[in-house]
Amino acid sequence: MMKSAFRVLLGLLMFWALSAIAGDFEEAGNAYEKGDFKKAASLWKKSCDKGDAFGCYNLGELYHDGEGVKQDKSKAAELHKKAVSLLQKACDGGDAEACDSLGDMYQEGDRVDQNSLKASELYKKGCDAGNAISCHSLGFMHSNGNGIKQDKRKAVELYNKGCKAGFAPSCFNLGIMYSDGDSVKQDFVKSAEFHKKACDGGYAQGCFNLGVMVDKGRGVKQDYAKAVELYKKACTGGDISGCYNLGVIYERGEHIRKDYAKAIEFYKIACDNELAMACDNLALMHENGNGTKQNYVKAVELYRKGCEGGSAWGCAHLGDMYENGKGVKQDKRQAIELYKEACDGGNTAGCDDYKRLKK
Repeated sequence: MMKSAFRVLLGLLMFWALSAIAGDFEEAGNAYEKGDFKKAASLWKKSCDKGDAFGCYNLGELYHDGEGVKQDKSKAAELHKKAVSLLQKACDGGDAEACDSLGDMYQEGDRVDQNSLKASELYKKGCDAGNAISCHSLGFMHSNGNGIKQDKRKAVELYNKGCKAGFAPSCFNLGIMYSDGDSVKQDFVKSAEFHKKACDGGYAQGCFNLGVMVDKGRGVKQDYAKAVELYKKACTGGDISGCYNLGVIYERGEHIRKDYAKAIEFYKIACDNELAMACDNLALMHENGNGTKQNYVKAVELYRKGCEGGSAWGCAHLGDMYENGKGVKQDKRQAIELYKEACDGGNTAGCDDYKRLKK
């Protein structure tokens, strides 16, 4: 379960625009981030006393965890109840964002009893009042049958509504559904259009998927330079798969000038963000001295990270290092174990090496 301290900050970010007393609320958030919980408590109390639901919510979190105030879970429950009451009143008065936030609380069981049906009703109310995020959340529930009856056609309708209102994740989900032919006729052109909307809306995964489509010429004209541009946008936006693909492109020199230094740079970003196969590829470059000084010890470190992260090739390559004593003391027993792990992970080369050493 997420720590309450982080729930407070997430609440702050999510509810920022709803605060009626933005000055106190913003100052309280800044104080909290700096670790001045006492000041945050004082300011959130001020906003709560003036009828701000999220001041009450966040103050309740502080009382629940004993941050800046003496821990008092009864007081916390009282404040959370007040926050829910204020949100419900605002929602009933036509505040779409209040409906959306209260829907989140019921869907997640956040300081209220989890109730998907209640959440769906609140999301519908928010969506009907023009809140794009509510449309998306309700669409997601219908798509997955999450607490309500599954209805993917309804999900498509709601994602369309969210996308038209500018909510990029809704555009992205439509892109996936049109690509897969999921409850709609498969249409790569439409898929590319929706992924472009998602990408233009700042959704990094949309940039990555569009990059793949442009790279393969699926639903759009094939354009390798544009694909690289989109992968870079995805990588910069936090989609690690974009970084990985850039590493592969620069390492192999696929439709672009080969550049080992750039390949290492992008593999490192992906590996540092726990993409196991990126660690394996980066290790290979260190082992072979491609774009960097040959370094078996560093290669072993990276193969190990890849293997522990689930890369069967990482385990197979690490096994080879142990078998041949490269960067580590030669240990054939350890090599056998690693080859078996690779084999169990579906790596045929690992299976072959395991059988060879077991003879």
